[in-house]
Amino acid sequence: SFSNSYKMEETEDKAPPTSDLPSSSFVPDALAGIENSTTTLLQSAQQAFQSFEEQEAKKLQAHQSRMLDISQEIENIKTSGAENSATIAAEESALQKEKEASSGAFKFEKQKVKLDIGGTPFTTSRSTLKSCPESLLAAMFSGRYALIPDKHDGSFFIDRDGRHFHHILNYLRSPSEFEPPNDVASLKHILNDAQFFKVTPMENVIRQALQSL
Repeated sequence: SFSNSYKMEETEDKAPPTSDLPSSSFVPDALAGIENSTTTLLQSAQQAFQSFEEQEAKKLQAHQSRMLDISQEIENIKTSGAENSATIAAEESALQKEKEASSGAFKFEKQKVKLDIGGTPFTTSRSTLKSCPESLLAAMFSGRYALIPDKHDGSFFIDRDGRHFHHILNYLRSPSEFEPPNDVASLKHILNDAQFFKVTPMENVIRQALQSL
C-alpha cells in the first residue's frame, strides 16, 4: 500500500550511507596513539625531574662541602690564634721575667756596699767592686757567696790594712783616670794590696810607676 511504501522510503532516507561511518579499527588506534603520547610525556617529565634532582643534589653537595671548608678554616684560625696567643703570652712572660731580673740585677749592682778594711770604713757600689772580673773583690761580691754583714752597721769586714785601700777603689772606679802616687813606699804598699785583691791590671800600672821613679 501507499502508506507502507511511504514508511519504507522514509526509513531508507534516514539511514546514513555506509561509506560515511568510521571503520571498526579507528577507536583502538586512536586510544593507542593517546596512550603512546601520554607515555612519552610522562617519560619526558620523569627525565626532566630526575635531571633537576641530580642538579639540586650536586648543588647541595657543593654547598655542604663549602660549609665544611669554611668550618675547617674557622677552626684553623682559632687554633692558630690560640697557638699565637700562647706563644705571645709565653714571650711576654719571659720578657717580663727578664725585665724583672734585669731590674733586680741593676739594683743589686748599684747597691751601696759598706766595707770595713782593718777598721777603716769605705763605702762603694757593688758594680765597682765587680768591675775587675778576675779580682778577689768581684768574686766576693758576685752573689755566689753568702757574706754576713756586721749586725750593727751592715758593713763587710776584710782583715787588711786599709791605709791604701782607697787607691784600689779609685782604680776600680775609673782605671783610665787613676793616678798613682809618686813615692816608692806608697807604691809598694799599693802593689801588695793589688796583688792581694788580685787586681792584675792595676799591678801592671803600679809596676810601671815604680820603674819610672
